[in-house]
Amino acid sequence: MKALAMTLLLAAPLLLWTCGERAPGDSNSVPEDGTAAEADASEEAVLQRRIETYAPVLAEAYSTGNIEILREFAVERVLAQVEKRVSDLATSGMRVEAKLVDLTVESTNLFGNNFALVTTLETWDLHYYSTGSARSLVSERLGTRNRIEYQMKQIDGDWMIYFRELKQEFDDLQ
Repeated sequence: MKALAMTLLLAAPLLLWTCGERAPGDSNSVPEDGTAAEADASEEAVLQRRIETYAPVLAEAYSTGNIEILREFAVERVLAQVEKRVSDLATSGMRVEAKLVDLTVESTNLFGNNFALVTTLETWDLHYYSTGSARSLVSERLGTRNRIEYQMKQIDGDWMIYFRELKQEFDDLQ
């Protein structure tokens, strides 16, 4: 019984940390003169700026086919996903010119010090062109609104996009 009590006592801080609380002694722990809410708000602002910087670069990567420009923002598997989409379009004889029109961060949830979930509402203008010498507009989708969920992971002190997923596509512009 004493061993069980000691195990629970030692496990409690770990359980709190994995449920989103900051672990004692972490480098990102709240300073004694600050509050957890202030630290979280500061980290949320960093995450928001990261997404706001990433999205236009993502548009450029789709438009130019240069996936390398995403490397400072996203892990390798995210780069591979974008590269596959660009490649699939090229295989079908098309390319896209993407423009981010608007981005609103709807929510930011921190999980410990190294993981976060950021949900955005993004509006995009997408112009699809045929490839080859007779480049012509095939179709366009203007004002495409999407709810996107970003899974973020802190790696070497930087928040990196670990996974990006379309959660909802809106048909209307309201």
